Order: sequence, then C-alpha cells, then structure tokens
Amino acid sequence: MLVAMADTEPRPTDSVDIGVRMSFGDHLEELRRRILLALVGVAIAIVAAIFFSKEVISILCQPLVLALAMEGLNPRLYQEQVPQLFLAYLQVSMLTGVILASPWVAYQIWKFVGAGLFPHERRWVKLFGPSSLGLFLMGGAFVYFIMLPFGLQFFLTFNRGFQPPSIEFRTPIQQLIYRGQDKPESEAAPGQPALLALPTLSEPPNYAEGMDGVAWIDATTGQLRYYHKGKVKAVPPISDSLVQPWFNLTDYLKFSVVLMFVFGLGFQTPLVIMFLAQTGLVRTATMARRRRVVILILFIAAAVLTPPDVISQIFLALPMWGLFEIGLVLGRRAERKRASG
Repeated sequence: MLVAMADTEPRPTDSVDIGVRMSFGDHLEELRRRILLALVGVAIAIVAAIFFSKEVISILCQPLVLALAMEGLNPRLYQEQVPQLFLAYLQVSMLTGVILASPWVAYQIWKFVGAGLFPHERRWVKLFGPSSLGLFLMGGAFVYFIMLPFGLQFFLTFNRGFQPPSIEFRTPIQQLIYRGQDKPESEAAPGQPALLALPTLSEPPNYAEGMDGVAWIDATTGQLRYYHKGKVKAVPPISDSLVQPWFNLTDYLKFSVVLMFVFGLGFQTPLVIMFLAQTGLVRTATMARRRRVVILILFIAAAVLTPPDVISQIFLALPMWGLFEIGLVLGRRAERKRASG
C-alpha cells in the first residue's frame, strides 16, 4: 500500500497561485470568478469595437470592391431590408469584440485549468496554445489575401461568358406583337447623332460655384461621376453580361467570415497530427501509409465545410494536404523525441 501511494503522483494543486488544496466548492467559486472576468472582458471589447466596426466592414469588403472595380462593375454592395446594415454593424462589432477579447478569455481559462495540470502537461499547453492561435490567424489571412481575391475575380470573369440574347431577332409571333412599335427609317432624325465626350479624371475637379451638372469618367472605377449641389454623385456602370452581379452585404460578410473561420480550423492539421503522434494514439508511419485515405477525407471535409463551390473546396483541401505533410514531419520528430526521452 505504501508503494502504491509513493507511485501516485499528486496533482500540482499546491504549486499554483491558490497556494492550498481547494475543495469542490472552492473550485466552483473559482470557475464562477473566471467566467465573470472573461465575460466582463468580452463586454468591454465589444463596446470598444463599436467605435471602429465601420472600418472593419470596409476592410472585409475590400476584396469584393476591388474585384468589381477591376471588372468595370459597380463597386458597391446593397441591402435588402431597412435595418440590414445596422444589424450587420452590430454583428461585426460583437464578432470583433470577441476576437479582441480572446487572449483575455484564454488567459482566464488557463488560470483555472492550469492549476490541475502536471508540469509536462502545462508545457504542452503553452506550446500548442500560441501555435494554434498563429495557425488560425494564418488561415484567416490566407482567405483574405489569397483566396478571396482569386476566387472573386474568377467568378466575375466567368460571368462575362454569358451574353444576353439578341433583341433584334424576332419570331413571327413576336413580329406580330411588336408590329408598328419601331419607327420607320423615314422618321429617324437626319444626320449623325451628336457625340458627348467626357474627360477621364483620376480625381474629381475642384468644386466651384456653378459646377453642378459637370460630369467626368472616374479613371479607377469607370463610373460616370457628376456634381450635384456641391457633392459628387456616381452613376454605377452596368455589366453587359446576361446576369448583372449585385452582392448583398450580409451574405458577403457571412460568406467571408465563415470561410476565415473554417480555414482557421483547417490550418490546425499539423497540431492534430503532432498530438496524435506525441500521445501514441496513431503512429505517423500508419498515417503515411494511409495517405490516400487521408487526402480523400480532407477533400470530403473541405466539401462539407466550405460553401458549395469547387474553388473554395480546392483552396481548403490543398493547403490542408500540405499541412498534413508538414504535420507528418513534425510528428516524426515528436515520436523520436518521445522514444529517446
């Protein structure tokens, strides 16, 4: 019995900030205090995020706006309901606040959970915690800087292939319906129609009294702009494709944020493999032999997690495949270290 007691390693409850072994009630009180501190931090972060959420929305929409402008289309989004923009503003504020407060929340979780961990367990948490956060941010950055610009440009360029049908061709029934609605050539205005040439400017001209009605072409967006009551107004260009792209603000924000979150989770693949190898649950040699099955699972997971388009699925599956290979390398190192130690 004494040998069994000597082999039992006590939990490190006497080496943490609490200083004494805590009862069950003390643990509940400590949990309540940590949750309260975490919620207060999140609330403060959300209130602070309200003051710059407009800039966050503009940053999130920048890839779409730039892609539309490069295609010569209207670089604006629309809202279907009156309070839609306000609700999107509140949702972005809450999401931004939660993201800003996540280190504080993680710290509170660590202060509560870390008290019951062994030294080697705390060492692994300290290693995996920052690495997981870094990989999550890398996944979000990959979506914003690589996937969204490429994917949006691809879909907008794809739309150009759908040309509207010709309105000059008419069936006999259509000719009967529209008979007499077209003016005969004898009634057309004589001579050539007058042409209007507008200057192309990169910046609006300096406004002066009497400039209302002055118009020009914006060199960046291709929009027709003009002065009205001292303010610059714009006439958005219209696509000559069969389908006119109009993007809903809420749908686009949901699309981009969900993609960033999914890719952030997908970029955790190396840590998952390292954990499996370190704990001995699955050997890296077994995962390497089953590489084809793993790749198939990755593509299926990408198809389930991403929106229903092939581009998003490929953009998630291929990086996860690469991260899987990196995870195998790191997992082999972890296995060798565990075997030698």
